[in-house]
Amino acid sequence: MQKTIDVVIPAYNAAAYIGETVEVIAAQALPDGWSLSILVSDDGSTDDTAKLTGELQTAHPALRLVASDQNTGRSEAINRGVAAGDGSIVLICDADCRFTSPQTLSGFLEEFDDGKDAVIGFLEMTGEGFWARYTGSVTDERRDSGASKGLASYSSANLAVRRSTFEALGGFSDAYSRYGFEDKDFLVRLETRTAAVAVRPDLRVRHDDDLSLDAVCRKQFESGRHSAAVFRSQHPEVYRAMPYARCDAALGRLPLIAPLSGPFKALTRLTAGIVLAVPLGFTTRRFFVRVALCAAYFHGTRLARKDTAEASS
Repeated sequence: MQKTIDVVIPAYNAAAYIGETVEVIAAQALPDGWSLSILVSDDGSTDDTAKLTGELQTAHPALRLVASDQNTGRSEAINRGVAAGDGSIVLICDADCRFTSPQTLSGFLEEFDDGKDAVIGFLEMTGEGFWARYTGSVTDERRDSGASKGLASYSSANLAVRRSTFEALGGFSDAYSRYGFEDKDFLVRLETRTAAVAVRPDLRVRHDDDLSLDAVCRKQFESGRHSAAVFRSQHPEVYRAMPYARCDAALGRLPLIAPLSGPFKALTRLTAGIVLAVPLGFTTRRFFVRVALCAAYFHGTRLARKDTAEASS
């Protein structure tokens, strides 16, 4: 009986990336007896993501488009893509990620042949600039802290899981319709269900997101504003052990700054921008960037707490 791995690509306005992502996946070498299906789950994109995917299907019969008219968030996009396939193994690969080796899928599948229920791969960025080094430092932290802090330390941007396990967990939670924490929620529930999870830092994707201080701060703000409270309520002990908890206004952090969280966010963003523009060492620049990210997250959690208080009054 032939075995199939479904590579599910959640995509939103990914026209700049989707062509190369599909080409790299289609070029992967597979062990004997395995076949490949590629499912692009377009989450209501307003650019040409769906059109380009459709054009790629001529050259790649294994490619399918799973389209949504609405933008419902990464969780539901993943779930729609998984539901459209039937492979025994599901691999989630974000649209702006590329496998770094033609043997990456084979590496994942070896772990399943050894009885694993899930396999976590890693991310990297190419280049010599600050954001490439910063991403590398985060990857190193995840690798070093995962054993002691659990699977929530990792990402689901390069994750493979048995379909049976994915379905038993109910997929990704649709409570996370905005940026942040949907991957950590899934990984916490995965860890609760099974210990048969392999962590493979050598199975990597190159992350091509066009990072900037503004973009990263915006993501941290949105995560604090919309997603943190959901994860905090569902996994309180795990959350309190995370670095996020130190920047969460809902937990009473930085009480003297809370009334000025907006100006504090702006000031730290401005300071970090200046520091990035001058020839200082990486460690110094990384420190100021992290302060800015903490401030953005803090402001988001403060606004979320304020909304909750107003709704209950």
